Order: sequence, then structure tokens, then C-alpha cells
Amino acid sequence: MSVIECFMNWWNSLARRNGKLMFRNQREAAEFVRQVHNRNGGPNAKLLAMRERYLEANSGSNVGEAA
Repeated sequence: MSVIECFMNWWNSLARRNGKLMFRNQREAAEFVRQVHNRNGGPNAKLLAMRERYLEANSGSNVGEAA
């Protein structure tokens, strides 16, 4: 699963629970992420942490393991 698909699934699950708008496709999700990224001047700490956890999970590394 790509990062954008992971984000889209997370967002849409929250949207269903809270009665908010959901992304119809990956393009809408990617455009939203680009807009937030451009408005903030870069990714925030939470997005960076989420991406790092995603990469660790997909690489098969243990999260608590020291390098």
C-alpha cells in the first residue's frame, strides 16, 4: 500500500465516523496533501513521524530496535 493510499484510508475512516467529506480517489487525496504542504511550507512533525512509522513497518524493522 502506498503512503497516499494509507493516508486516504485513514482520512476516509475518520470522515465516515465524523460525517465529513471523504476523498473519492487518490488524486483528490494527493492534491489535499500538496495544498497543506504548500500552505505550511513543508510537512509537519506529525506527518514526518507517520511516514517514518510507515517506512519502518514496510521495511520489516522493529520500531523499538536501536540502530
